[in-house]
Amino acid sequence: MKEKINEHDMTKKMMSMIRGGYKTILTEETNEVKAVDIDTNTPIYKDEQKKIKEIVYPIAVIKSITVSKQGDSRNVNMKVVFLEGSDGSGVDTTSSDNDQTPTWVNQDNRSGVYFEMDLLRGYEDPIVKNVSNPKLPEILNKLEGYYDVWATEWAKQNIDDYLK
Repeated sequence: MKEKINEHDMTKKMMSMIRGGYKTILTEETNEVKAVDIDTNTPIYKDEQKKIKEIVYPIAVIKSITVSKQGDSRNVNMKVVFLEGSDGSGVDTTSSDNDQTPTWVNQDNRSGVYFEMDLLRGYEDPIVKNVSNPKLPEILNKLEGYYDVWATEWAKQNIDDYLK
């Protein structure tokens, strides 16, 4: 059986579209990635630096904090290094050709505990390079708990505010 179309209703819909009252329910999906690095002089950066030094270990350096958006996905990524260098915490080292560590870790080929926090990827074990500090087990134990708190705090924030 063929469905009957009310011509009057159909005409009203067409006239509404012609006059600009039509609103599409389809949205164009974009794969454009918008990302912003948080500057080291901002209060949010200084607050993150203070928290990680107080909670995990005082010899910590935040290398970067990046807030990004792709489509409906929002993400925050923070790279942190603990015990970096040859100041009794480890020995300077060079990476081998088959080294699978991320490029941000290999930039200066120094010892340290390299930890990348990422909301979308979840917790990943830190990379430890030639560290001989007795506090290393303590640092590694605190990192997973710190990540959980960090991820919860950032998930509650409106990340779009940082991307303006």
